[in-house]
Amino acid sequence: MITLLNTNMNLLKEEMRTAKVIKTFSKSVIGKRCKNDPIRLEREIKRNDLLNHMYSESKTIPVKIGDSIINYKFLSSYLKKLKNHTVEIKIGESSILISYEKGQSKGQLMLEDLSCYFQNFKHIPVAVIDDGSET
Repeated sequence: MITLLNTNMNLLKEEMRTAKVIKTFSKSVIGKRCKNDPIRLEREIKRNDLLNHMYSESKTIPVKIGDSIINYKFLSSYLKKLKNHTVEIKIGESSILISYEKGQSKGQLMLEDLSCYFQNFKHIPVAVIDDGSET
């Protein structure tokens, strides 16, 4: 349904490793910074966990579809579960909407744009929808 173009995963993975080193901290460092403010500590730990997930090669593959960047790893896993469903993909300005149905069961998945996490990346693959229209 969605095909990757311009893929050089080694360069992308190197960019992700570099971003992870620059943007994340160990929990002990966060604990020292926020030791007198438990609310800030919790917020910083959640933010750090999100960034660790975002820049983890095993959990995220950023891919550009239209003007948005989405997690291709999550999308491809989700689409495998919809193998026997009728699937429609709509590309919006800041999200991608996937509608699916099979018989009387229907559902939607909205993938938000992740561009803010990958602003300075130069090696993000581009994807096309398999019906032949390049996005």
